This record gives sequence, C-alpha cells and structure tokens, in this order.
Amino acid sequence: MSSNTDDNFDRLPDPISEVFESFSDFILFTDGGGRICSASARVVEFFGCPLKGKQLWDILGVEASCIDEFIAAYPMAGVHEIPYGEDGGSYSLRLIPLAGPYCSEGYVAVVTNNAPFVELHESYEERIEDNIAALDDSVALFNALFEAAQDPTFLADSAFRILTSNTAAERLFGRSCTLSGNNCLNIFSAESSKIVR
Repeated sequence: MSSNTDDNFDRLPDPISEVFESFSDFILFTDGGGRICSASARVVEFFGCPLKGKQLWDILGVEASCIDEFIAAYPMAGVHEIPYGEDGGSYSLRLIPLAGPYCSEGYVAVVTNNAPFVELHESYEERIEDNIAALDDSVALFNALFEAAQDPTFLADSAFRILTSNTAAERLFGRSCTLSGNNCLNIFSAESSKIVR
C-alpha cells in the first residue's frame, strides 16, 4: 500500500479511487478478518466517520463476532438485504472475495443504500393514487353529463352495439337493459344509418 493510503484512512489509492468514486454504490475493502482497509468517499460521507480499522458488520449494524459468522449470515454467492434504522431503510450487500495485492485475502463489499429506491417507489405510488382519483373523477363527471343530456344519447362500441343509454333515450326508445347489446344503427332510418356509419 502507498504511504498516501496509510495516511488517509478513508480514501482509495488514486487509480482505484477514480473508478469507484463514479459508482453510486458504497465500496468497502476489507482484510481477511473483515476489518475495513479503505472505502469510497461516498460511503465515508454517508456514515460520517473514519472507517479504516472498523469491522464491516459493525458499520452495517449486523450482529456478528467474526467474518465467518458474517459470511454465514450473508453468503458471498448472492445479494442480501440488510435492514437499518427505524424508518424501514435497508442496504443491499454483495460480498466478493478479493484477490490481488490490495488487502490480499480480503473482501470487497458492494453496498447499495435502498432508501432512494424506496422513496421513488413511494412517489410512484402517490402518482398512481392521484391518477386513479383523477380517472374516478373523470368517470363521475362523464356519467353526470351523460345522464343530464337533454337529447337521447347512446354509448356504443366500435361495432355499433349499444353499451348504455341515457334517460332521454330510454324515454324515447325503451329501457336501457332492453336497448343494450342491440345495434344502434337499427334505430335510425336507412339513410341516417349510412351517415352514422
């Protein structure tokens, strides 16, 4: 390790740092015992304290006494969700064995803070609820205007089948349940049917 890295507990060496600083995930390097060697600036900023020398599981709020316990709870084969805080926040963790001279025989922990995804999900839920309410209002307004129309009015599909009719149409042509399903072109004269078609 360079002396630059030894002096700075939280920064990766410059060539590595440039790559990992562009990640939105938190990148932590640990030694073989799970002790943090270095971390990306984003993770240091998020946790708000120096991380070098701290155990990975302590930073993530996981009950473990050694790296073997941590790996038993969160195996390296997959991505795991780790809850944090009282507001339902969570991290997604992927632990990767590290080969090479930097923290050799250690691990890279790729940690994603899921809070932005949860906020986005909540925002979409609110928008969907608003859209459903707006659609309900539109349907209610259409129904009110349809029923209040003074002229006989039919709602028909593309095949000219009557789906429903308003009160004025029922007074002139008969009950809606009788009219429904009939071809509305049959109500008109042959000449008018051509115009409607």
